[in-house]
Amino acid sequence: MRFSETSSFRELTGSLCSSAGSLTNPGRISGTVASNRGIKADSETIGTCLSYLTDSFLFSRADRYDVKGKRYFGYPSKYYCADIGLRNVRPGLKTAGGDSYHGEHDL
Repeated sequence: MRFSETSSFRELTGSLCSSAGSLTNPGRISGTVASNRGIKADSETIGTCLSYLTDSFLFSRADRYDVKGKRYFGYPSKYYCADIGLRNVRPGLKTAGGDSYHGEHDL
């Protein structure tokens, strides 16, 4: 299976939403997508998709900063979903507590 399919992109965004705030890089995400869905994608392709997501303001990237060296590290970075409502609407999304969110609301 190739990464160019829509389900592959959904897997990438789902992985980012589930691991919000965790240190990650394109290589690690590529391994996660490959092990979860059997989708082959190199880290360059994942990096391109990450730049598309951050350029469209759907995700924000937070780089690590070395206080002593006064510079930013290149990798790993943290990615956050810009809109928590979009993050929560994803069916079957794992929350920090390990529960699945099913998109149901109590009125």
